[in-house]
Amino acid sequence: MRRTSIFFEMNDKDEQLALAITEYLSDCIKSKKVHEDGAEGLEVAIQAIHEAFGIDSGNSDQIKKLSIAPTTLSSIFEIYMKTKSQMKKVTCDQAHK
Repeated sequence: MRRTSIFFEMNDKDEQLALAITEYLSDCIKSKKVHEDGAEGLEVAIQAIHEAFGIDSGNSDQIKKLSIAPTTLSSIFEIYMKTKSQMKKVTCDQAHK
């Protein structure tokens, strides 16, 4: 399903990624990975991303539809980094044969 914002046409994947990013940023705030000033900046960023992508954090149906839970953006990134590392190892091993 495609929707149009004032910036571009988006689909559910765009909105899912935007929500996953804001969930990651929210987790950074909650786990105190950033200082207070940084947390304030992240809050502003979260609001801006929600507005830009038409995400209403008060709309539980929309959040359920777009959420990638129980997966997180951090876990996806971790898998990517492990895969990338393994691919480098395989490439290096093949180069030395």
